[in-house]
Amino acid sequence: MLPHNRKECFFDVVKLQWTKFLGYGMLTLLFSIPLLLFAWIEDSYSYGIMQGIEALTETEKTAVYHDMLSMSNTRALLNILSFLILSVGIAGLIRIIRGHSWQESVAFRTDFAIGVKQNAKQMILLGLITGIVNAISVLSYNYSLLVQNALMAVLLVIPLGLAVFFFV
Repeated sequence: MLPHNRKECFFDVVKLQWTKFLGYGMLTLLFSIPLLLFAWIEDSYSYGIMQGIEALTETEKTAVYHDMLSMSNTRALLNILSFLILSVGIAGLIRIIRGHSWQESVAFRTDFAIGVKQNAKQMILLGLITGIVNAISVLSYNYSLLVQNALMAVLLVIPLGLAVFFFV
């Protein structure tokens, strides 16, 4: 009745350890709080600034639009730090998930700490690269919305296209 292949092993581990995996998901959510918090702050700011925009003049609407783009740019820069925080949590969870996938015994505290020690450099580098690419993409896209020249706008969207291409 033991699992014979990777597929059976996966479902066996999920069936037996589902509560632990639920906890790992909650831990990932905990490390994602800065990302979610910055998104919530930006959305709240945008919602607040859009209240009563119909009564504004065109120049005031343009100023509001620039404020929203500025907030988006600020969030993109703050997300670099958020990705670094998330990458530390993922570094620890990598070892735990690997242990489960090989059906080894997992002691959460020690394996998480060992996982952070073993994988932190690579994951922080990945988080830094992800945050910088995200920031460059958001900043260039937001600036392309303000540019009057169509060719320049297309050129400014290229970093976003490259980021999507490499992500896929």
